[in-house]
Amino acid sequence: MLCLAPIELGSDAERRLYRVLSGLGPGTGVLGGLVVFVPVVDGARQRRQADAVGFLPEAVVVIRAVGMGRQAGELRPSSTGMWTVGGEILRLSGGGSSPAVQLRKAVELIHATLDSGGLDPGSPSALAAIDGPITSVRDRSAGGPVACSMDAGDVLTGLRHCANVGSQGDTRVWTTADVKAALTIFGLQARGPSVEELNNEGFLYSPYVLRRSESAVVAHADLAPTVSLLSGPFAAERAPTKTPQPVEPFWDEPARSEPPVTPAVAPRQRLTEPRPVAEQQRAVKPPEPAAAALDDSGVGGLFGEAVGRDADRQPEPPKSPRRPPPRVPELKRRSRPALLLGVAVLLVLAAVAGLLYALSSGLRGNDPAESDARAGGTSSSAPVQTTPGTSQSAPATQELSGSTYTLQAQRSDTDCASNAYGQVAEFFGTTPCTGLTRALFTTTVDDAPAVVSVSVVAMPDEASAADLQELADTSGTGNVSDLLRAGEQIDGGPSELVAAAYNSELSGSEVRIVEVAWVDGDTEGDESLLDAAAEDALLLEVPED
Repeated sequence: MLCLAPIELGSDAERRLYRVLSGLGPGTGVLGGLVVFVPVVDGARQRRQADAVGFLPEAVVVIRAVGMGRQAGELRPSSTGMWTVGGEILRLSGGGSSPAVQLRKAVELIHATLDSGGLDPGSPSALAAIDGPITSVRDRSAGGPVACSMDAGDVLTGLRHCANVGSQGDTRVWTTADVKAALTIFGLQARGPSVEELNNEGFLYSPYVLRRSESAVVAHADLAPTVSLLSGPFAAERAPTKTPQPVEPFWDEPARSEPPVTPAVAPRQRLTEPRPVAEQQRAVKPPEPAAAALDDSGVGGLFGEAVGRDADRQPEPPKSPRRPPPRVPELKRRSRPALLLGVAVLLVLAAVAGLLYALSSGLRGNDPAESDARAGGTSSSAPVQTTPGTSQSAPATQELSGSTYTLQAQRSDTDCASNAYGQVAEFFGTTPCTGLTRALFTTTVDDAPAVVSVSVVAMPDEASAADLQELADTSGTGNVSDLLRAGEQIDGGPSELVAAAYNSELSGSEVRIVEVAWVDGDTEGDESLLDAAAEDALLLEVPED
């Protein structure tokens, strides 16, 4: 097993998994393959969904390495929502109790990335490696992705299980050229292992890329770097290389010498040849489209010839401009009295309107009730206005996606460093925010009470706001302290958010951070509904003091 880590590993779980896989040793003595430690990031929110991509001769495996809380026992994945360990709900580092949602998204991203680069990814599988004192794993694939602990034997079992799952949907194997093509799509064409090393890992040697996607074959597209999953210093370095590799000619040769490519070239010629002919045909008859536009409302060639014949039959169009000119001055002369009459009518209407307004104003001035209202009497709309001080005793409610969110507490601050923890607090120490507004809401998720934390951080500019979101979205880096962590209490509510669903949103120079958790930490509900509530809560209006 070969391991490639082009960037620094960001969490203890990633480093632990790297050590375990590297300990398997190169070659096929234990398990052959290549694991590339690159963050699989959602482009919309820049949230990390997975930590590595593994290439086995049988399939592609998307891997998530994550730690857990102070728990121990048997790990039991669940297809209905929360995973458990030792009979308790699993508490993952960074929030949540199941990595299934993130891994499903990561598989979609990897599939789209390889496919857009012209490579058929087949049926990628997913592996969740949980770092913690796990004694055993029950129903390894019951939760969707294959689950394993960080024990070397268990990781090996999980990878073999993923290979079996992936090969069921795609019987083709990955060759040395296919793996090289995937690394190029990831922007790692200069950092991967050699063809000999890949062949030693069990990948069949091939000088040509065999896993071309159907779209790439039809369009005769050459495989090239398209999307890089890397962030940071490697993002700027990815660029397509036009010079072929002398040692590994598989990249540029297919377009010139591979026999299967020739059928793809012919359709392109057939598609492009008729276009100049059609353009020449249109150029021969320039007046026909203009006539068709007048008579058939853009139907086009269906009535083009008939219109052209009618235009040829009627030689009168040159005479038609002579008839309208004598009528134009007549219309102008006739319209002048009508214009004067219209002005007179408007003046009369204006006078009548002014008279009615004066009469109505006089009547209102004699109304005692109206006079009191003008003098500053109590208005019926006055009780609607509220102050920040009353929002605690009479919480406002908001409706989103059929759920009611009730405001329970709110607080505004200007010092973000003292209201954050971990690396996020250190970030605020060097890059202060301009404002912080936090609120707590209560709602119902899956027929169970839940608490919602919303934090809105205002930064000096968009660049610092984007840096804050990227740091806060990274597992294990800390975050802005929610009001429960800050000591706020809710009647009947929890003292902290346990196994919370997380979401964030960047809007200009503002970052909105949402966490949603059940009031009772033992609630066995649908975690996908909790994630949906976190998505909806991004739209909540947070009042300011």
